[in-house]
Amino acid sequence: MMQSIEIGSNLSSRLTETSFKKGRFRLHLGDDGDLKLLVLNSKSLAETDVYFSYYESGTTEPNPGTRLVFNQSGYMYVLRSDNATRFGIKENVPVSSGDVYRRAVLHFDGVFAQYHHSKEQGSNGWELAWAVPDNICEKSSEEALGNVACGFNSICILGDDQRPKCQCPEKFSLMDPSDEYGDCKPDFEMQTCGPENNETENVHVNVYELMRVDRTNWPYGDYQRYKNYDEDTCRNACLSDCFCAAVVYGNDRVCWLKRFPLSFGQRAPNGNHDDRRDSYTLIKVLKGVVDVPVTRYRGRNSGWLIIACSVLLGTSALFNFILLALYRRMNKREKRKKKRSQARDIGPATSTAVELNLRVFTYRELVVATGDFMDELGRGGFGIVYKGFIKISGGDEVAVAVKKLDRVAQENEKEFKNEVKVIGQIHHKNLVRLIGFCNEGHSRLIVYDHTGH
Repeated sequence: MMQSIEIGSNLSSRLTETSFKKGRFRLHLGDDGDLKLLVLNSKSLAETDVYFSYYESGTTEPNPGTRLVFNQSGYMYVLRSDNATRFGIKENVPVSSGDVYRRAVLHFDGVFAQYHHSKEQGSNGWELAWAVPDNICEKSSEEALGNVACGFNSICILGDDQRPKCQCPEKFSLMDPSDEYGDCKPDFEMQTCGPENNETENVHVNVYELMRVDRTNWPYGDYQRYKNYDEDTCRNACLSDCFCAAVVYGNDRVCWLKRFPLSFGQRAPNGNHDDRRDSYTLIKVLKGVVDVPVTRYRGRNSGWLIIACSVLLGTSALFNFILLALYRRMNKREKRKKKRSQARDIGPATSTAVELNLRVFTYRELVVATGDFMDELGRGGFGIVYKGFIKISGGDEVAVAVKKLDRVAQENEKEFKNEVKVIGQIHHKNLVRLIGFCNEGHSRLIVYDHTGH
């Protein structure tokens, strides 16, 4: 029995494997005679809300297609307007039509395929004859707003049956657990470039790391490209950029920076040569341990108050309670001191250092310790943090984090001394210890213990 689709007609996919409602995909013969596979907006599923076409027969002028025909021999073709010329969807017809049953299906995942089933007993069931497209995971468009078969942040993997399988990367999970072809969400707090990043000085800002995903590429969504980068330089470019969600790196030494959500993720098949086999993606994920922010608060009748806090134990209620209690205790202590001293200066730097058992560094000492400020740990809202090494008694060296403040040059001497004094009075096992400071000329630097990091 011959079947056909006329101009302007559709063949619709199912919504899911088990639901016979109309899904996202259409096989459509347009008014121009071009046969197309279309993907619709997954939210509205409106016939007019098309994302893009991922297959086109090209049967337009000067001899446009008039009908899609599936004849009794299993041959499927677009009949052109001269009624003599045909465009075959696939040329291969595997076995004699008299020996098999045939069917053509537009699957819910967008693959249009033909199958055959032997009429003899003991057959292997429905076997694949051909599929269009050959690899739906590779079908994408820079202008499209979404993926073809898989959701955002998901990886499309082509199966042996030429059907796509979708997989969330490690540390990601499905937004809708019942929809394995849907979007993947991160199971961690994503990095932002909001005010909280700019208002906080971070002693250790590298709370994010890059997770490698081999043979995988997200070809669209780039916002920056660097050439002739090695992997370490590429990694650092992403880690130091709050916009960067992932980076694709290949053997051509090109570094592609991506934003979330990641689109059109695809993995190269095993055993086949593919450019993606030599490329891989590094996704920025949270380490699970955060840095030590030092945030400034200006009271109505007080100077700058610095609270050094860490969330090394996560965001548990117990640790938050400890930090809150610590803050209140320090706040009360400062108020009592202000009432007694009537805003007296805290004295010279050497007095502060002796009182708090801190070391006063010269600027030259910190230049030597950091190698002229070469090894940057990160950036905060009020300065840059550098790694360094200082000698202690016995000649041993210990790692330090040197925060070079870039805004306090405009502040007065009293405020800087007050900052050092408040930080030096904080003692907690989960807080980074203050070692010393430099208050020389216009240079203001604070030195923290960095051992164990």
